[in-house]
Amino acid sequence: MATMTVETRKSNLVVIAAWGFMLLASIMPEIILNEVLQRPDLVDWVTWGRLVTLAVLVAVSWVWQPLRPLWKYAAILLIFAGAQVVMNMVRETAVWQTNVSRINGSFARDYLGVQFWKLGSTLIVLIGLFALGFQRKDAFLVRGQLDAPITPVKWLGFPKPEPWTHFGTKWIIFLSIGMVVLLNIFGTVHLDSLIAALGLMPVILILSALNAFNEEVTYRAAQLAPLEPAVGARQALWIVAVLFAIMHYYSAVNGVAGVILTIFMGWMLTKAMLETRGFFWPWLIHFTQDVIIFWFIAGASTRL
Repeated sequence: MATMTVETRKSNLVVIAAWGFMLLASIMPEIILNEVLQRPDLVDWVTWGRLVTLAVLVAVSWVWQPLRPLWKYAAILLIFAGAQVVMNMVRETAVWQTNVSRINGSFARDYLGVQFWKLGSTLIVLIGLFALGFQRKDAFLVRGQLDAPITPVKWLGFPKPEPWTHFGTKWIIFLSIGMVVLLNIFGTVHLDSLIAALGLMPVILILSALNAFNEEVTYRAAQLAPLEPAVGARQALWIVAVLFAIMHYYSAVNGVAGVILTIFMGWMLTKAMLETRGFFWPWLIHFTQDVIIFWFIAGASTRL
């Protein structure tokens, strides 16, 4: 009985630590400084403080046996944070700025530049993931079982283990309708602007495909690979969903309301990845929602 108690305490410690690691690696410190303490002048220090803290956590979790299951998770978070610093430096170079400036159209130039920055970060994270010994299958970087049964969640109206081929298709439709409603509530884009933005649809599709790929790798696959073995699927699902939501605090639907709404999207995408053991469904659901978001952004840009 005493042995079980010790093991339970160790398990609880790992779970609590995993949540703490995630919050430190997220933009929660920036949100607190900006929105609560009203000290945006300190935000620049957070980046370097985060890198040092995560490096210490990697060392501590490697050396201290109770946290040893989390060392690869801490390492991925450090690589993710470091990748953003590296890409910020690259973005300031004359070569980067010259090439991005050659993209025609302000909408394409602004948003493709962001996606290329994200793609650079994603590639660094992928290199780190493989360097840590993860295989593509371990990191969900495979198609997965497309018709895998969902895990029912009765209180959310998912009472049966129907296949993802049915469930995913339905929820693409439901989420798309919900996204249109939300963007109409939080923004004012008229129908004529959306029609005018149809000419930008090729760019919108490229942006959506890139953004879905970048975020599903960095916010989902790379996080789940070390987390699921350490804390189990249930805790990993919620940790990854909350990270995804926090990182979207400053987004199309921003603020606390946006975070709450994005938690559900993050939960759904993480559920898809865990249950199908692959990349296809979370990427496809994410892609379709991004098409709507970028379409509305493009529509707003046509009115400027």
